Amino acid sequence: MVFNFNFHVARRLLLLQRSSRRLLSPPFLNLRGTIGSLSSLARLCLLDLHDSRLNGSTAPVSNYTRLRILYLSHNDVSGEFPSGIASLKHLLRLDLSDNNIHGPIPNQLSSSAHLLTLRLQNNVLSGQVSDLSVPLVNLTDVNFTNNELYGSLPDGMLKKFGDRTFSGNEALCGSAPFPICSFTDSPSSASPLDATS
Repeated sequence: MVFNFNFHVARRLLLLQRSSRRLLSPPFLNLRGTIGSLSSLARLCLLDLHDSRLNGSTAPVSNYTRLRILYLSHNDVSGEFPSGIASLKHLLRLDLSDNNIHGPIPNQLSSSAHLLTLRLQNNVLSGQVSDLSVPLVNLTDVNFTNNELYGSLPDGMLKKFGDRTFSGNEALCGSAPFPICSFTDSPSSASPLDATS
């Protein structure tokens, strides 16, 4: 059974808020629609809507300032990675894997000091990887595989999380086992050396 997220489920979710529930984890409902329909659930601490049919931007989740756990994997969420997620000071676990999120991973994410889990695999993320190993000392579960990330991979990230965390990003370079970086103008234009040159 598929529920239209914007109409049938939104009404039930409002009832949950009135009963002071702070957890929302109904993936069995096979929800569809946009995340914006949840805007009235400001007290939410856990949002688990993985394996649904949600689409649109993830930007509305930045309004859930008490959010600690956010699982939106295996949906059809798109748009750029919302920099506002960094404003979620209590966030412990973030899983946006297996969606269509594009653009860079925002540098502001380094201010999410309590973050333990960051799963962003199987999206269309691009840009350089920031060294999150220093500011996010509690971060232990990371997966950036199968995106379009490029440039020099910080040694701290490689040492802490291993090369498998970054596999499937063909334009990453750096320490072994990644190709050596070549810099033509500046570090921002890093690219792997062509093995045939």
